[in-house]
Amino acid sequence: MHTNHARTFCALVRRDLYVLRGAFVKSFLDGILILLTQVVITRYFFPYLGMPQELIAPLYIGTVVMMLIHQNFSLSIENLLDLQSERIIEYRLILPITPPWLMASYITRWILRMMVTTSPLIILGALLLGPAFPLTNIQPGLFVVIYLLSALLFATYFLASSFAYSYDWFINNFWPRRLDPILTFSAFLFPWYRITDVCWWAGVISLANPVTYVAEGCRATLIANTNYLNPLLCIAILSGACIVGAYWLLSSMYKRLDPV
Repeated sequence: MHTNHARTFCALVRRDLYVLRGAFVKSFLDGILILLTQVVITRYFFPYLGMPQELIAPLYIGTVVMMLIHQNFSLSIENLLDLQSERIIEYRLILPITPPWLMASYITRWILRMMVTTSPLIILGALLLGPAFPLTNIQPGLFVVIYLLSALLFATYFLASSFAYSYDWFINNFWPRRLDPILTFSAFLFPWYRITDVCWWAGVISLANPVTYVAEGCRATLIANTNYLNPLLCIAILSGACIVGAYWLLSSMYKRLDPV
């Protein structure tokens, strides 16, 4: 039985890879355009306005995190439209696959799309920023783990949100009532230690926010600086957050598709 579920999961992932390959050039070019825009803004525009050079790399990583959030928000809307009108998910539910395996295929597709769009931002962006983004202390193994956990976290929570809320509520309220507080009380734009220097209680609140560990974990493994949160701590927090998100995803999915 589990073998059949795994085979169906692999078939769905292969189909998603085929679709993604067809749109790879467009997605990659979109990522390049975003890359050039962010490099110009963070490397030249913000320093011209007085931002310290040492904040260029941390801020750039924050823009990559923001890109992940925007992309998952768009993917959530796609899923909401399917639940409201297209109902492609009903076809997938009759396949020989259990709901957890089906949700795993959704998450895998979302992560693959995130990787195609954000990989140019991370790799080429660090090279284009040059001395402003020192790579002398890079930890590639830990970075890959944190990046994948971050993508899994965003995919899980945004997919769960698309099942938990109606289309109208999501469009009108999700950003101001959910995302705005999360982004405001996090360290996704500026390093956590700089936030605590300005307002200690804001730094304490941001420690309860998983987005802080996404940004700080990427900074700690990419930038030659020891002032960021420990990457192993970030991995532990993100792993726990992903487990909670997976439970919420399955719960909201069952309630949406089988409310009885």
